[in-house]
Amino acid sequence: MFAPAGTPPPLLTQIEADIREAMKAPDTRVRLEGIGMEMGDGSSEEMRRVLAADILKWGDLVKVRNIQIDQN
Repeated sequence: MFAPAGTPPPLLTQIEADIREAMKAPDTRVRLEGIGMEMGDGSSEEMRRVLAADILKWGDLVKVRNIQIDQN
């Protein structure tokens, strides 16, 4: 999940805690994994690591192929 820039840190902490709690429910995990989501620990630090790895993995391809977001 993402939050807008400037979201107050206490609110981010609460959202992170709520996500971790929701992920404890087996049916939630099953449903999300069923649509191809990979489940982590729900921390913002883990998300930063995943995003950094994805940028390294896919960044060059996006540049070379001039892939752009369709904003329509």
